[in-house]
Amino acid sequence: MSGAGERQPGVLRGIRIFADLDDRQLEELERELEFVNVTGGEIFMREGEPGDSLAIIVHGRVRVFRSGPEGETPVRELGHGEVLGEMSLLVSQPRFASVRAVRDSIVARLRADVFHRFALRRPEVLLRVSQVLVERLAPSRQDGQSVQAISVVPAGPHGSDFVERLVRALEAFAPARHLSAAIVDRELGGGAAQTPPDGARNTDLVTWLHAQEREFGFVVYETEPTLTPWTRRCLRQSDLVLSVAGAGSAPEPGEIEQAIAGTPPAALARHELVLLHDGERPTGTAEWLTRRPVRAHHHVRRGNQGDHERVARIVTGRGIGLALGGGGPRGFAHLGVMRALDEAGIPVDMVGGTSIGSIMGGFLAMGLGGEERMALAIEGFIETRFLIGVTFPTVSVSSSRTLTRLLRAPGFFGDRQIEDFWLPYFCVSANITRAQPVIHDRGAAWRAVRASIAIPGILPPVCDGGDLLVDGGVVDNLPVDVMRARLGGGRVIAVDLEPEVEMAAEEDFEPTISGWHVLGRKMNPFRPSRKVPSLIGVMMRARGVAGIRAQRDILASAGVDLYVRPALGTYGALDFKPGREIAEAGYRSACEALEKTPLAVPGRNDP
Repeated sequence: MSGAGERQPGVLRGIRIFADLDDRQLEELERELEFVNVTGGEIFMREGEPGDSLAIIVHGRVRVFRSGPEGETPVRELGHGEVLGEMSLLVSQPRFASVRAVRDSIVARLRADVFHRFALRRPEVLLRVSQVLVERLAPSRQDGQSVQAISVVPAGPHGSDFVERLVRALEAFAPARHLSAAIVDRELGGGAAQTPPDGARNTDLVTWLHAQEREFGFVVYETEPTLTPWTRRCLRQSDLVLSVAGAGSAPEPGEIEQAIAGTPPAALARHELVLLHDGERPTGTAEWLTRRPVRAHHHVRRGNQGDHERVARIVTGRGIGLALGGGGPRGFAHLGVMRALDEAGIPVDMVGGTSIGSIMGGFLAMGLGGEERMALAIEGFIETRFLIGVTFPTVSVSSSRTLTRLLRAPGFFGDRQIEDFWLPYFCVSANITRAQPVIHDRGAAWRAVRASIAIPGILPPVCDGGDLLVDGGVVDNLPVDVMRARLGGGRVIAVDLEPEVEMAAEEDFEPTISGWHVLGRKMNPFRPSRKVPSLIGVMMRARGVAGIRAQRDILASAGVDLYVRPALGTYGALDFKPGREIAEAGYRSACEALEKTPLAVPGRNDP
């Protein structure tokens, strides 16, 4: 914590706990305030310390947290005009939590003895403090971390207009301001941007920067190429740091990113990577990700404003996620839903799926257009002969040789890595060794998809370091909860392929059934076939019963912004021939759902 800051006249005006005071009383209190400059990342209140003062955030943002065996647990974030330390003052006990400055901040302290003397004369102040305390203790729901200030850091040469295009995309949500060292110097005078935290002009600079954040919905800080005082200030001032580089440049972290990596995680802003492309298919992303601890990455085509808008939506918690459920051949309905979304102008920013949803979602995440997606699905699932070949059933009914070869074919997923997909993507499988779901968002795409579709008993499980992975429908047949958590807010579209009722018996049959007898009746043209469920049909339905029940609970609790359950007929468990018909049914159902529940695209047609 740096030295005393300059006085801020009128700082108590607008503070809720002092709302009933007149100007003379406010001025009396303000004379007792001590103003302190706090550097971003610095802890200025500690759990267990005596509660000897009240703190008012004049400028900046702070994070309240508690420490424990698992590290720091965030409690809340507070900004301009908020009050801290009120609980300790009321109950005369040590502070129950610590407070760290998220940004360079100015804090006004009011000693406990001064506050108590004043409260004896004006007891309504204590009532206001109690009201604030009760509101803070009440449970609240927050959709992800709030992002207002974004720093753009060069992670390598990129020579693009990324900052300008990002600002333009953000302005669809709220007014946005681009700040660079040159702009700050032009506004505040030469050298102002390079003011250190203990410099004479620091208070003026901090005050001005926070005034920009109050005036604009978003502030985008453009750092310099090296670790100058301005660059350091940008990093401290931000909720989010975007490292930006041309995808073809060397992936080694530079000076700024090395400094970010050396910052304690608790004091670090969210850090994500943006790779810029000249239209080529992304490759080698894993090399970038292994060299820097980023939370997420984004692929952006130079000059493509739609890609910049996608980044803006995701990083501000306004992304649109598409969650695709499992359901065998009914998965062709996903292609129809995607077609309806395309025609409605609804962009998909993130896609995730289970089982057949992992395949169709992968087509979208790779960047394939509607016709390409359909052509690939038809080639793979309708025109490929013996896709689910039968083998001696020691491990499974099928060896999966043809299916695995299809997934690894260059025209399908080939050698693509998930991190090289244009869109953020994940798929779900079930680890039956450890009885837990597995979320695949890195590594070989074909292998992740192969695990997600490994229907128990039909296809062999995938071995992963000794663990066995099977179809994700066993644990999560429609990954809405995973999508919601990864988006951190935004809108979720869910496509549910599971009917309410399936596998009902067409006629009663005895508990014991002879397979030879059923086969004989089927081959005898003079006797009707036995109407009994098929082996594969029973196994596919049974594999997802637990997942379907959990899925319904999640849908009821988490909710979705657009729910599509295509109106589909009865199809064979592995009969993909009606694929085109199923896709058309999915398209019609999605159009009807959009008509009943129009989905607003953030920044375009939202309220």
